[in-house]
Amino acid sequence: MATLKCKMCGGDIIVIEGSSVLECEHCGVMQTVPNVSDEKKGRLFDRANLFRRNSDFDKATILYEDIIGEYPEEAEGYWGLVLCKYGIEYVDDAQTGRKIPTCHRTLTTPIEQDADYLAAIEHATTMAKDTYIAEAREIDRIQKQILSIALREEPYDIFICYKETDEFGLRTDDSGMAQDIYTELIREGYKVFFSRITLKGKSGTEYEPYIYSALSSAKVMLVIGTCYEYFEAVWVKNEWSRFLSMMDGDSPKKTLIPCIKGILADDLPPRLKNLQALNISDVTFFKNLMESISRAIPEKSVKETPARAGSSDNISPMLKRAVIFLSDGDFANADAYCEKVLDIDPENSQAYLFKFMANEKIRKEADIAELKWDLRKNGNFDHALTYAKGAEKDKLTAYLDSAIENMNREIAENEAARQRWLTEGIDRACEQVARGEFDAAAASVRPALEDNTRDERAYMTSILIRNKSKCASELVSRAVDIASDEDYGKLLEFCHPENRDYYTTLRRLCGVCCALRFVGAYVKGDEASTLSWKDRYVQENGEDAVASILFDILSHSSNVHTVGALALRYGDELKKKLRDTIGKYTDLGDSLVSSVVGSMQKL
Repeated sequence: MATLKCKMCGGDIIVIEGSSVLECEHCGVMQTVPNVSDEKKGRLFDRANLFRRNSDFDKATILYEDIIGEYPEEAEGYWGLVLCKYGIEYVDDAQTGRKIPTCHRTLTTPIEQDADYLAAIEHATTMAKDTYIAEAREIDRIQKQILSIALREEPYDIFICYKETDEFGLRTDDSGMAQDIYTELIREGYKVFFSRITLKGKSGTEYEPYIYSALSSAKVMLVIGTCYEYFEAVWVKNEWSRFLSMMDGDSPKKTLIPCIKGILADDLPPRLKNLQALNISDVTFFKNLMESISRAIPEKSVKETPARAGSSDNISPMLKRAVIFLSDGDFANADAYCEKVLDIDPENSQAYLFKFMANEKIRKEADIAELKWDLRKNGNFDHALTYAKGAEKDKLTAYLDSAIENMNREIAENEAARQRWLTEGIDRACEQVARGEFDAAAASVRPALEDNTRDERAYMTSILIRNKSKCASELVSRAVDIASDEDYGKLLEFCHPENRDYYTTLRRLCGVCCALRFVGAYVKGDEASTLSWKDRYVQENGEDAVASILFDILSHSSNVHTVGALALRYGDELKKKLRDTIGKYTDLGDSLVSSVVGSMQKL
């Protein structure tokens, strides 16, 4: 039986053949797993997942690409690439203790448009596909949250990249040099991202919005290092490799400057080796650094200026009139007065806000926080947010966050209510089946089946309804061919791992009962029934089915008793017929016949 390392915590997961989603017994997370067809494939996934868990996304990416190259139909390989692109790390939730995803890389492209995500969906099983979609939605939510915070951040001129602590948790020399450079750049009037100061007071899971904002807006990155290992440290490399990717993509005007001490430029990682490095030990280092920065940044970022009060004394009275019209419900006049303000001051955020309120028929500004949708979908609110400054911008941002939170809460509540309704239908169907009310049960369970529920009871109930059986034992007694039932595959896919053996055994027992019907008909001399049950068994189990009939019977103790009952009823005639059956269809020999007969004589 194959074993894989958990993608979340690294614990061992025993892979059940045919399963695409399993639960880790160590961290309790349900997760997708690859189809481990061979030992090499399992080792590749374990190694790739180890790098990703350690946030070494570049190395993990190389291994996932190797997996896809060798196993192009493996959905989990494409999903691994998606996790690396978005820098997904699973951390413990402070409230629940469960593993939840955090993003260490931000992309503006929605995850549902990502080619690797689409490939994972294309090659996934139904259950794995549902898991991928659910995780993608959570990643997309986190990404939007990151972008929302990042867009509110003021732009930076320079990003300082360095290693803060060594292997013992002590501050590195690199950090001290980085702070000296930071201080000098601040004196020169540049806006600088320096994580030791910029991220102070924030937890690790909150870093990404601010790092992404700084990486996106900074014109210059300084990568400071005193040894090769520090340049290759996971988080240091994560920052400079992302900056280089931006330089190669939509932001070619960015500049990366390696700042070294104690090493040669030739000792830099390959992707940094061709860049012009500056030696911190040189007496002209700061002079050379400032010259390089001034070439890359002709104009420094302008600090926030107070919002203008308006270019005319008429603006304030007109805005007051707009507020009065809004409170009276006269939305047409409120909108008209806002237009008058915008003719004078086209970037007046309050005018856009009041126009938004007039459009949405909102009388009091405080009611905006009660809305349940993304306010940016209204162009007037989006303009208001764009042109607002200082406290006004913070207020509008709070309205937006509140509305989105309300929207997400309502969606979650509606989904929870829908799931409760579906579960109640399944519960009701189970009770109706037990009473033999099959038509009513079919109506009760239908919504859950149409929703592709993960509740295994729905699929088992559907099989029982289709075969007019009140319980599993009736399926067996009637020798129902559940393996060919359209819901049996979904039953195995969505069932709890502990129940898989039960459903597999149920299928085998139905086959065994079919075998017993064949034996009984053969003993009675009912040739038509004998051929009918034989053909049925062969159809289910293959041309060598008759040879396996006795194996099936003897492998289930309860069915050995059934054979014993037949033996008591038919005596020597059954022994003869069994011997004739084996002789007719197989070459197993007298030893097996003696064994079968001996087993029956003991009953």
